Amino acid sequence: MTNSFVTLSLEGIQRENRFILLKDFLQELGLLLNLLNETDHHISARKGLTTYYRVVDLHHSSPATVVLEALPIDPQYNYSHQIISLFLDIITQIKREGRISEPVSSPILTSLRDMAFPVGRTLSLITVQSNGKQVEIDKNFGSKVVDLLKPEQTYPGAVRGMLEAINVHKDANVLRIYPDVGPSKITCYFPSDLQETAISGVGKFVEVRGTLRYRANSQYADEIKVDCIEIFPDEDELPSLFDLRGIAPDATGEVLSEDFIRELRNAL
Repeated sequence: MTNSFVTLSLEGIQRENRFILLKDFLQELGLLLNLLNETDHHISARKGLTTYYRVVDLHHSSPATVVLEALPIDPQYNYSHQIISLFLDIITQIKREGRISEPVSSPILTSLRDMAFPVGRTLSLITVQSNGKQVEIDKNFGSKVVDLLKPEQTYPGAVRGMLEAINVHKDANVLRIYPDVGPSKITCYFPSDLQETAISGVGKFVEVRGTLRYRANSQYADEIKVDCIEIFPDEDELPSLFDLRGIAPDATGEVLSEDFIRELRNAL
């Protein structure tokens, strides 16, 4: 498979003589990386990233341009081409139709919204291109993403899965659950009084209960406002059949256990 590349071009505004502000340059690169990493999670459904990126071209002209090469972390999980293709497809659909055919996680949409925010303020235009495809992010793009971010429906419910990521810095109180079935991951926002429980649940199978949020055209919730976190014991902490022996000696009453089992079999 040939290597995959993505190009980001930034055009400054006339007031700054078309130069790019440092804060915008750093922010747009960071958001681009966030978008590619979130798309990686969306495609691979793996708990870790499959792809990393290196800068292979960087020049300042009109516009300023950065070219990234996508490379697999492990050659047997090479999703680099699919990641960049889907990333371009998402931007193209939003640009042309104001919607996306396949639901994606809110972090992808949030990063796209933030990426478009400086356009019309300190940037005049953002262009993303790869494999002959080019999409322009103009000042109308951000409003289309904001519409997609509006919540559609909320329901009380619960989700079970592995708690693999958590952020409690400055009381962010965000964790991610990776369910065995359903969505590849779900973002959970929990109150401060559950912080200790959340931290102790990292790397364990848990159940989070609260208010689930579903977006348009999505059969799975992508976020949950958490009310309760239950941590399940590891397999080696669960009792074996031998441990259960004799745990309830009076379970059959006055009937011998052999006769009790024989009656159950006859009843079948």
